[in-house]
Amino acid sequence: MDVIRLIASDLDATLLDDQSQLPPDFAETVRALAERGIRFAAASGRPIYTLEEMFATLRDHIILAENDYFSMRESNRLPFYDFETGAMLRPYGRE
Repeated sequence: MDVIRLIASDLDATLLDDQSQLPPDFAETVRALAERGIRFAAASGRPIYTLEEMFATLRDHIILAENDYFSMRESNRLPFYDFETGAMLRPYGRE
């Protein structure tokens, strides 16, 4: 049997409603997934700082992906990686 470890979704016109709001039970769902060992990734063309703000209360349970790099909170540090090279762009996030 296959094991699901990651669920990813685009934001605009996919996860968000017409007013750019998350579903009402989204935070509960992400936390429940995390308890089962499943990570959620939010992918968007929006600037990464807007994703950090949108998902601030979930930052320990979520992966953020924006065009050419993604961020993932690890031990209170937020590294950013370039998908093409695999290089870490910013080891501690926005300063």
